[in-house]
Amino acid sequence: MFFKILIIYFIFLNCFVLSLVPIKNHNDNTITLIVDPFSNKNQNLYKSGEKCGDSYNRCKSINDAILYFNTIAIATPINNKLSYQQLILQLADGVYSTSDYSFNLFEFNINIEPFNKNSKKVIFNGSNNNNNKNNNSNNALFYVEPVSNTSSLPFKKRIINSNTTSILSSISISDITFTSFSNTIIKIDNRNDENYNTININNCIFNNFTSSPQKFEKYGSPIIYMQSSSSSSSSSSKPSYLVQNQPQKQQLIINNSIFKYSNLTTSLWKTRLIHIENTKSLMNNNIFHNLNGLKSLLNLIYSRFNSDITINSNQFHDIVTFNGLINTDNSMITIINSNFRSIIGNNFGAVLYFQSSSTFPSFTFFIENSNFMNCTSLYSSGVINAFGINNNNNNNNDNDNDRNIINDCTFIENKGPDSSILSCQTIDITIQNSKLQSINSKGGTFLIYTSNVLVENNYIQDEINDDSILDSGRIQTMDKANLKMSSNNFGNDFNHKFKFSCDSSIIDLQNNQNLIPSFNCNQCLHFTINNNNSIC
Repeated sequence: MFFKILIIYFIFLNCFVLSLVPIKNHNDNTITLIVDPFSNKNQNLYKSGEKCGDSYNRCKSINDAILYFNTIAIATPINNKLSYQQLILQLADGVYSTSDYSFNLFEFNINIEPFNKNSKKVIFNGSNNNNNKNNNSNNALFYVEPVSNTSSLPFKKRIINSNTTSILSSISISDITFTSFSNTIIKIDNRNDENYNTININNCIFNNFTSSPQKFEKYGSPIIYMQSSSSSSSSSSKPSYLVQNQPQKQQLIINNSIFKYSNLTTSLWKTRLIHIENTKSLMNNNIFHNLNGLKSLLNLIYSRFNSDITINSNQFHDIVTFNGLINTDNSMITIINSNFRSIIGNNFGAVLYFQSSSTFPSFTFFIENSNFMNCTSLYSSGVINAFGINNNNNNNNDNDNDRNIINDCTFIENKGPDSSILSCQTIDITIQNSKLQSINSKGGTFLIYTSNVLVENNYIQDEINDDSILDSGRIQTMDKANLKMSSNNFGNDFNHKFKFSCDSSIIDLQNNQNLIPSFNCNQCLHFTINNNNSIC
């Protein structure tokens, strides 16, 4: 009997010891640690920095889990990038305070997720955040900041191959709610061209955020901030982000997430929700709604320095911004299968504002199968403002690769003092296979400066039944603009004339249906309707 009891005791002791080993999946390079500050299941069998994270001895905080992981993590080169083995932090349900800690995840390969899968009960509350307690000049909950002296890194075990060319930091956050934040939640400081960072956000909720000033910036704190190299003036050679057609140094992926219910109208600090630089970004199946910041929310999304954004199947509605919903500066953007409804902008285009600079004179956009409804600009175009400096103006270039394209889209009842849909300057644009419907927009349909615009195979309806609106031209061309419209169906009744304003420009109308045009010519360079070139 004694021997049976002894055998049972050793079996129990062996199981208990094995339970203290960090949880691993089938990949031996992955370590899973459980964090649970709320449960009395914690046996508190460790001191800070010692082993914790299994189901019997859960880590009491994220900080304790990271401190322990730092003592055992191994760095290995993968595809010529140095990366530490993957850490999976599984968080118990509850509300996590952000007042005491912020976390530098430089060189981390980390997943942060609920312990109870898809529970939606893991919440980070930023309302009690105290910047003075955060040992971090970035004022961010999670951040990546390069450490210049590798000997100061907390990791103890390093296996570095001489062929390693860059350092990989990878952060994945899933099924977590972030509420009442005024500071940045994720910030990447990538001013070292040897670093590569990737952020994945899945099934998260961001709500009730405000804005506080950043320490080194003139704007308020965005929720997500992907920072790239500083100005090129400090170096004789251009940083990589100023070299066209170079791959981006960072990646941001946001899937199936919700951004909602924030009022920034009383904030003294202008801010952006997402700020990216030299970043490839994929945004799929997200919802942005009820965000109000006429004077304080500059943009929802701002990109520059050769960023590349794809927005797929996103919903944007009931949003007020100061400077346009999406602002791209020297970047590329693709929008497909997305809806924009009830968007108001104080300045420039209510939805999209594209711009270039002499430093990096390039941007492109492709918009397909998307809907823009009831969008209003108080200053310019109801939907799109685009300003470029390197188009192929007036050279009759029909190569689609050189054009910005809008295809198979719907524009309904958008308004702006310059135009209801598009105001552009010095760029090439093709608009095709779309429905363009405007009613009582003071600015007409298009305002075109010094640009090549091709409009073909669209349904166009632009009517005025408000006597207070002066009809200076439903399509206005100025300063050597080149407009070609072919095979469009103008859905106006036959008592309504569609007015074209040609000011020092070229207009060519071919094979359009139901069009009864009228003209306002001011030193018009050339105006042709169905090969009749004697219009003006």
